Amino acid sequence: YIGHALAFLRTARQYEQYPRLLREGGSVGLDDEQWSYVTRASAMYAPRAMAALFDTLPELARTRASFLDVGCGQGAYLLELLRRAPHSEIVGIDPNPRVVADARANLRRAAAPKRIRVEQGELAQLERGFDVIMINQVFHVVGEPGARALLAQALPRLNPGGLLLVQEIVTVPDDPTPALFGFNMRMLFDHGAIFSSAELQALVAGAGYREVGVIEVTGPIPGLVWVRALA
Repeated sequence: YIGHALAFLRTARQYEQYPRLLREGGSVGLDDEQWSYVTRASAMYAPRAMAALFDTLPELARTRASFLDVGCGQGAYLLELLRRAPHSEIVGIDPNPRVVADARANLRRAAAPKRIRVEQGELAQLERGFDVIMINQVFHVVGEPGARALLAQALPRLNPGGLLLVQEIVTVPDDPTPALFGFNMRMLFDHGAIFSSAELQALVAGAGYREVGVIEVTGPIPGLVWVRALA
């Protein structure tokens, strides 16, 4: 993972800014091409993460639930959902137009049916409800204030008894890999952060969700987890 993490940093370059950013705050910032790279890299977590999720919650595969993937990136999780829950309605949203274009192209290449789609926009703009809302690899970009806002926006958009799924890389005792990931996020994004599992669960519970729990993912990086909760 260390080589992969360094590749993340190489997308932003401008290394001479890092000492100042560590002292004063701020971030390097990413253009659309760099955002596209970052979302392609994070897509590598999708197969293992979705396998762990459906192994723990096999009932998801047997429903005709409606799924929303917030910050859907390249659409990797949408395609995994299509494979594992083939009768479900699947919607992805992302605010970045380049990333949305990438995701739509990936869906076309996969000959995905029309009931799986990607829209450009923010969660707060949606006016309908979903049975399952997934927020994958977003909190480490937006930090605690952004995470609280997304949790508040997701709750009224979950159908009664709906399922919230938050996927993140959390800190792990005695393993530097998640810490290095957190450093990457701090350099690339204004509010970049990494959370512990307990902090992540507390954020979700504090936002008014019920029955908060954790699903651990084995590989491809230490500390990859889902936090699950009910509306």
